[in-house]
Amino acid sequence: MTNHISILADSLTGTKDRAEKYGDPKPFFDRASAIASLILGTPVTSYEISVIQHAMVLARMHANRDALGFYTDAISYMALAADYATVDQNMPKTPASPPARPAPPPLDPGRFQRMTDLGGTSIGPGGKPLG
Repeated sequence: MTNHISILADSLTGTKDRAEKYGDPKPFFDRASAIASLILGTPVTSYEISVIQHAMVLARMHANRDALGFYTDAISYMALAADYATVDQNMPKTPASPPARPAPPPLDPGRFQRMTDLGGTSIGPGGKPLG
């Protein structure tokens, strides 16, 4: 059985090791938030980036829940989120749920072509070759 205190200690050691190797993580999270803001077209904070990183760790953890590194990383990202929650207070808050969007129109299979072989024969509606 793993000792939870050792997991917390490993998280702290890993955080200190990364800080020595890369420096303060805040500029990296600020850079990631600037990049995400440009891509998404909406402000994204360092806090939100740390929460997303935490979510990624949880998603990867599903593949191997025995890997202790996932737990130490998850703790570290949550600690950073707590740090950035107060730093990013001047940023707009992300709504708890996204605004409702209208459902996309149903797909019309006749509008799409499918490549069937390397020769490039395209198949249209009803399975008939096009062109």
